[in-house]
Amino acid sequence: MRLGSRVVLSSRRLLAGISLGVAGVLLPLLAGGTGLAAVRASVVPAPASGSAVTSGGSAASGGSASAGPAVVTQAPHIPVGAVATGAPALSAPESGAVSLQPRDPAALAKFISEVTNKHSALFHHYLAPGAFASTFGPTPATTSAVKDFLAASDLRVTGVAKDGMLIDFAGLAGSVEHAFGTGLATYRLANGSPGMATTSAIHLPASLAGSVAAVVGLDNLVSAKPAGLVRQPATNAGTQPQVKTATFTYPAGSPNACPNAQQAATQFGGLTDGQIAHAYGAFGLYANSDFGQGQTIAVYELEPFQRSDINTFDSCYFGATAANVMNSRLNVVPVDGGQPAGPGSGEAVLDVQDVSAIAPQANINVYEAPNTSFGGIDEYSAIINQDTAQVVTSSWGLCEQAVQLGEPGIQQTENFLFQQAAAQGQSVFAAAGDTGSDDCNAFRAPFPISGQNPLSVDDPASQPYVVSVGGTTIYDAATQPAGEKVWNDGAVWGAGGGGISMSWGMPSWQQSSLVPGMVFPGSPDYNNANALEASPSFAYPTGFCDAVGNANGPSGPYPGLSVPCRTVPDVSAQANEFTGAVTIYSSMFVSPSTPTGWITIGGTSSATPIWASSLALVNASKT
Repeated sequence: MRLGSRVVLSSRRLLAGISLGVAGVLLPLLAGGTGLAAVRASVVPAPASGSAVTSGGSAASGGSASAGPAVVTQAPHIPVGAVATGAPALSAPESGAVSLQPRDPAALAKFISEVTNKHSALFHHYLAPGAFASTFGPTPATTSAVKDFLAASDLRVTGVAKDGMLIDFAGLAGSVEHAFGTGLATYRLANGSPGMATTSAIHLPASLAGSVAAVVGLDNLVSAKPAGLVRQPATNAGTQPQVKTATFTYPAGSPNACPNAQQAATQFGGLTDGQIAHAYGAFGLYANSDFGQGQTIAVYELEPFQRSDINTFDSCYFGATAANVMNSRLNVVPVDGGQPAGPGSGEAVLDVQDVSAIAPQANINVYEAPNTSFGGIDEYSAIINQDTAQVVTSSWGLCEQAVQLGEPGIQQTENFLFQQAAAQGQSVFAAAGDTGSDDCNAFRAPFPISGQNPLSVDDPASQPYVVSVGGTTIYDAATQPAGEKVWNDGAVWGAGGGGISMSWGMPSWQQSSLVPGMVFPGSPDYNNANALEASPSFAYPTGFCDAVGNANGPSGPYPGLSVPCRTVPDVSAQANEFTGAVTIYSSMFVSPSTPTGWITIGGTSSATPIWASSLALVNASKT
């Protein structure tokens, strides 16, 4: 059964132990996500700071015959600590992509609403693979017009995505500047890496601009971050209690840790994946021989991993023979050249091993792209256009404001891709982050973009067509259901991500929610958000989520008020790196303190693949 982007947990299954949100945030996904708040006022060129920024093409109307260019993507703000280093030579090679809108965004949103509504005749009648382009993708005339414009601007079309939504181009820097009516500037970022930015808004002819969501790839100032948290030595844990252990019987074929993994879990106060699976009710599925067979899980990565580490992990949990079979179902899919060989930071290992353990008979496709905004977009495009994965998991992201201010147009482009995934029945999970409601700050580094504020959530987890995964603390033995509470160890150690989006209006399914603690207008949290917005340092001059319009309507739940903002997370699972961290293996962790290479890692990076693989188990179930 292919469940698609609305998460459905059957009452006959035993996954109810996974907590539904934090601070009263609702479980399911989808229908009716309303527009991006980035359609707010326009902005001054890049060197200025503290001004309002838009991320998308609200400046032009489709099919306009008016003369002159129209703004489609605003100039970015420059990250704190970046140093201008000049401009690329006019003859330097550059590349990017024109991101197109669906031919009828309203019809697409309506289809998603119906296909995920159990009372609709279209329920679960998702688009067949490859059908999106002809049903909702840009029209052939639009695609041809953009390709003709690029060719006339001395830019080569290097590829068109299967859905028609991305048209890649390449050419000389001078041609790029002339084509899009902007300049290009180079920077040395605070971490020493090179960056590039457009110096003013990107323009297109008015006849094209209404069909274009953004031009992406020309700004390269910020990059996604992994959300994993390595368990610190016990001497640094303060008053954190050790997780208790429980004794239970493992069904045949379930993840049962070998002595090395069990010893590491005991030493570091964490849990094995088998204990996590038990805590969240997966043993009821395993007992019915539901191990994720027939499901494909796409793992979104921006770093490499050692395949041998996965084999060591699987051999520990399932034995060498089963591990060899599982290895045949593990595929690496490079995008835009992929990633170089190497162990990575441990994020990819964590993601793949969690998925492998919880859903041991699922196919795992690990997509790897360069960690740039363009690489990340191409990776999501590849996952969604190939349409082989029923479930997608990503533990990479960046705070909304950094994306909105530093990479204008990325959020709109992501949103259309995630709508396509929803229409195709693909469930996309993303980590909400490990810094509570201060995603842009984190107390670990300065704000990456000037004009940001502490109140912030993570992209793409805040996207309305993505399931945002927060974190909890398992504070007792891994029984079923496990005892859980809010995860908040403070600024040093982390907390489950969550809060109020500054980019997206509240989807209809949240507006009608009766979940206690839901953040609605009039509540203390929402009022605090408005108070922060009124402060002189706030980057946006308009009302909180006002730009999405009064989609709520006079007869809606908030008469006379603009639609409130989306709140996150949608769901949560164990993430505390001290009291329930998941035990994983990596050869890069071998040291005198961890001679076997087994260590525990927490964060919403772990909670996200736990949710994704659990849904794969439900999808695979025959009962």
